[in-house]
Amino acid sequence: MDNRTCSIPDCDQPVRGRGWCSSHYARWRTSGDVRPDLPIGSRPVVTAMDKLLLAGWTVTPAGCWITKLRIGGTGYGLATSSGSRKNRKTYAAHRLMFEHHFRKLGPGEEVLHRCDNPACINPDDLFVGSQDDNMKDMVSKNRSMFGERQHLHKLTEDQVVTIRALYAGGNMTQQDLADQFGVQRTTIGRVVRRKTWLRAA
Repeated sequence: MDNRTCSIPDCDQPVRGRGWCSSHYARWRTSGDVRPDLPIGSRPVVTAMDKLLLAGWTVTPAGCWITKLRIGGTGYGLATSSGSRKNRKTYAAHRLMFEHHFRKLGPGEEVLHRCDNPACINPDDLFVGSQDDNMKDMVSKNRSMFGERQHLHKLTEDQVVTIRALYAGGNMTQQDLADQFGVQRTTIGRVVRRKTWLRAA
C-alpha cells in the first residue's frame, strides 16, 4: 500500500497519480495546470475570450480566420466560459473578437462580416451595424431565404408562374387553383396578389 501524500505543499491527501492527490490530479487533467495556489474545490475561471484565443484558428485561402472552437447550427463560432453550469455563458466568437480588438458593443449593435463567412473571426472582416443593416446586407448579397431556398415552401417557382398565368386568364378561381396545386386558398391568394414569391415572374 502506498502511504505517500500529495507533493503539493500543505496537501496531506494520499497520492493518486503523478505524485498528486486525486483533486490536484483531476485539476491537472482538466486544465493542464495543478495550480497549487488555489484551494481544493476551486477552479480557475477561464473566460470565453481566453478560450477563443487559446483554441486558435485556421486561416483560409480567402483570409478568413475560422475558430477551432465549436461551430453552432447557424454557422457562427461559439466560445463558452468555464465555471459551474449556472455561471457558464456562451458567446458568439466573432462578437468577442470584435470587442477584443476594437471596442465594447452598444445596445442594438451587431457585428457583421465583410466576407460573408459566419465562422470567420478575422477582425479585418468584421464591422458594426444594426439588425436592419444586417438584414439589408443579407438581401443585397442574395443570402436571404426566399422562394425555393426557404425550406417551408409549398410551391416551386414554376408552379407560381403557372398559377399567376392561370388566374390572370380569368377561367379559374383561387379555390380551383388551391385544389389543383394541393395548397390552401389563402396561399394562392398571397401568390396572385404578390404578397409572397415577389421575385417570381
